[in-house]
Amino acid sequence: MTKNPCTAEELEALSNDKLAEAYNETFGECYPFDPKYYPVSFLYGGIEADPDFRKKAIKALSSGVPLPPVELAPDPDDPDFLC
Repeated sequence: MTKNPCTAEELEALSNDKLAEAYNETFGECYPFDPKYYPVSFLYGGIEADPDFRKKAIKALSSGVPLPPVELAPDPDDPDFLC
């Protein structure tokens, strides 16, 4: 477990972008989500993709427990997708 040093109140005060960055810095991975469109910025993509982004990110950062990974759907624009 890796806990972010900020308090819950400090995390609440962060912008969504800063929460996404803190999640990445704390857990060494981007906030997990399955993008609906490609290309996508994985660092900030969870903000729009998950309506509960703030609540889940703050809970994960406060507890030190990252969210479970998301199995990504293949990119339909990837030529290897059709193989």
